[in-house]
Amino acid sequence: TITPEQLQAGLQTQQAVGGKLGVILVKLRSLTEERLAETLAKQLEIPNLKLAELVVSPDVSALLDVEFLEKHMVLPLSRAEKNLRLVLADPLDLEVLAEVQFLTGLRVQTAVAMRSDIQRAIGYYCHAEPCEELRRVETAAREGLASSAGGSIGALQGQFRSAMLDPGAVSVLNALVEKGL
Repeated sequence: TITPEQLQAGLQTQQAVGGKLGVILVKLRSLTEERLAETLAKQLEIPNLKLAELVVSPDVSALLDVEFLEKHMVLPLSRAEKNLRLVLADPLDLEVLAEVQFLTGLRVQTAVAMRSDIQRAIGYYCHAEPCEELRRVETAAREGLASSAGGSIGALQGQFRSAMLDPGAVSVLNALVEKGL
């Protein structure tokens, strides 16, 4: 809970230097990032996502520039038809929501996450920075897909390797390489 004095200090800081009140209260240590995200999620009735849930689907990874993601602390997660699932540190920023909708041509469905979690996810997906938690989630998802396919991925890989060792396939590949195709 924020005291009236903490709120007053936050408002004075906001008036002096500008910025978003939530971010200022976190910087002044009047509020934790986690509590800010929880409060926004509850007030707006939207999901509050944790770091392990910030998995980016390949079909949306290039929808927005990295600079835009970092500037506005947003991350596109997935797409379903004409809907884009977007996580934001500040889901009340209507200008950013409108801009994302304009840039992508998709209707935006929002979720909130801690700013630091979004930064880590952007670092992982856009700058190849290590993030063990996201790596584990992605690995588990890939393994789940492989096992749910009944091992067919492994079988297909084996068939592909066998085909590549077939003398006929090797000669076709050699001919393609020689012709520069």
